[in-house]
Amino acid sequence: MSEKQEIYSFFKRDSCTECGDCLVKCPVMQLSPPEAKKEIRRLINSEKTKYVLAKCTTCFSCNIYCPQKADPYELILMRWFDRYRKNGLGQTMKLLSPNHPRNLWSALWKKFPEDEREKIQSWANPQKSDLVIIGGGMTSLVPYITQSKILENATFVGTGDFWTSGGLYYQLGLFDVVEQAGRRVEKQLGKLGAKKVIPFYVGEYVMLKRILPQKFGIKFNFQVQPFEEWLLEKIKKGEVKLKSKVKMKVTLHDSCWSKAAGEEFFETVRNLLNTTGVELVEMKHHKENALCCGFGAGAGRYSMLDIISYAGKRFKEAEETGADALAVHCAGCLWIMSVAKELLGAKMPIYHIFEIVQLAAGEQPLHRHSERAWDIIGTVLAHPIANIVRTGKKYWIAPFPPEIETRTEQLEDKPLLSKLINPLLKRNSVKKLISKTFRIILSLR
Repeated sequence: MSEKQEIYSFFKRDSCTECGDCLVKCPVMQLSPPEAKKEIRRLINSEKTKYVLAKCTTCFSCNIYCPQKADPYELILMRWFDRYRKNGLGQTMKLLSPNHPRNLWSALWKKFPEDEREKIQSWANPQKSDLVIIGGGMTSLVPYITQSKILENATFVGTGDFWTSGGLYYQLGLFDVVEQAGRRVEKQLGKLGAKKVIPFYVGEYVMLKRILPQKFGIKFNFQVQPFEEWLLEKIKKGEVKLKSKVKMKVTLHDSCWSKAAGEEFFETVRNLLNTTGVELVEMKHHKENALCCGFGAGAGRYSMLDIISYAGKRFKEAEETGADALAVHCAGCLWIMSVAKELLGAKMPIYHIFEIVQLAAGEQPLHRHSERAWDIIGTVLAHPIANIVRTGKKYWIAPFPPEIETRTEQLEDKPLLSKLINPLLKRNSVKKLISKTFRIILSLR
């Protein structure tokens, strides 16, 4: 075992009895007990797996199911880390690498309306404050959801350059990238002198509260609190006043990171929804058994088709509840499911939980989910093609320092494909054609 592997060995091998319960109970794989035991042994012995490394949706459930608390999820991540070091990433992962010249953040920034550009600029250059809210990687793709009088005096910090505090990359098993992201966040938040940090995205809460300190030895000198818990406290104290009940039946999508946040977080988001007056109906898979939004389904094979196909399963389950709308609390789930909604022709509207609070407070959310979905679709259609033409098949994320690099030239980069595709996506006929084509492709898989 290499030095790096020893450093990043988070699976508790001595605790594991190879019972396979984690894979038997897994809502995705649901293996038979004999096959589950074989698969666990394959993972432990670094052998080729029959199911797990291709089908795992990196959702954390197996850690909850394990009777020995051996953290089998980290065993899966370790094998993905081995794969990454040997084979690199799929080409589409360049889009999710903030230090790559053509990444999702810099590409979308050019498409943002002026109010969102101003937000991102302010998040990138925050003032010192005792309390800061982390916008971070996921929320900075949909910054319009933070446009509210409720948050008008809040200090936001962090864009794509925060690398989701390592959260996204932890789910892919990219441990060296996670450590670099952690050092960057440590450096950047340290400059602000904050006493309390409120991550808008629960994945960053888990990273700052648990994973970075406990697994990577990166400590922070501030209190960390989930945005949903902070907001609920402000409502209970009367600092945020809800003026009316929201007459809507919603079903709640529990994100993968909510499982890592723990049972208390499940209850917090439900209590927050209850304050707004909505009627909550649960999906078949919820809380620790929840299916992923689709994003994690791309971890095994780096396949966009896997992501959208899996999101379709989640939409179907949501629709079966008879709810009027789908509520999400994760900004990542929001934009992934918004993209899937457009491509799959799903009818159920999506609301971020904060948008529902806004409605109860008498505000009208900007609700730009459809527009942002097509911005993302256009970027994905253009950029991977360009990347494949320009480079070889393998891709490793380049090292990056704790300091945020100045890369203004990326914001001026306008690939030819983007110039051609973006105007076309303004036409409803083109959108319908893309959506129909995508559904045909999925039906042939």
